[in-house]
Amino acid sequence: MSTQKLKDNEEDELHAYFIVASIAAIETYFRWQIRRLIDSGDGRFLNNIRLDDLPIRLSHDVAVALVGKRLTVGELVAHTVGFSNFEQVAGFMTKLLATDFVRLMERTREPDEEEPVLENPALVIADVRRALELRHIICHEGQRMHSIPNSEIKRLSHSCYMFARGCHYAVARFLNPAGPITREDAYKAAAAKEIDLRSSLKALEDTFAEGHLHSKMEQEAFRAMEEAWDAYVGHEAVFFASVQMNGNQGELDAARTRVRLTERRIEELEQWMDRLGISMRKPL
Repeated sequence: MSTQKLKDNEEDELHAYFIVASIAAIETYFRWQIRRLIDSGDGRFLNNIRLDDLPIRLSHDVAVALVGKRLTVGELVAHTVGFSNFEQVAGFMTKLLATDFVRLMERTREPDEEEPVLENPALVIADVRRALELRHIICHEGQRMHSIPNSEIKRLSHSCYMFARGCHYAVARFLNPAGPITREDAYKAAAAKEIDLRSSLKALEDTFAEGHLHSKMEQEAFRAMEEAWDAYVGHEAVFFASVQMNGNQGELDAARTRVRLTERRIEELEQWMDRLGISMRKPL
């Protein structure tokens, strides 16, 4: 296909597949978001939906994958949600978040909180509906795809992008109204939190070692355990970064993994110290 800009007054059978790709991108985003919300550990999202209302076929292989943690509940749910029309995805997100998803998206503003993400939400939604309709025509009634002008292809593709962008910011604002919105801001926040947690963990480890470990053998064993823990955190971070297969999102997930595991380590050390009667002012 030529890399030249599409001319509005022209038609090309291959250009129509931009619409198919745009809808595929939106579908991928929503399945990722649904999986992420359900697997987040926040029980309200799974409680907001009814698994028996979904076309889930719990076969032997699926059950084994769930038990072996090769498949998560979020992945299972995300891949059973229908995406043949706008009402299906909007309805499911409304149920999952327990709020009117379309209205939530319509009111979402840019990260600077000055301008709305969607200047004309009704037009964008209408374009997404049209793109979903054309996706079906292009994939199943190929003889009619030549009637789609390039001007419509460009408009629909742009609306699909803006729709996904608005949905992403809407969910982020819903989960944490005061939290970071852009990936860059989220990474900076996670990195700063990781530094603070590492400092708190170091102080706890030093206090624990000074107050409970008296022999050289005990101290060396504790240090070896610290090194093994650091290696485990590093490997886990690399794994979760690789899951996304995306450099920017992967780095963010890696930072969040280090934060999550460091918080768990701090909690464990504090429990040990409480049982042993070792007191320490809580780290900031």
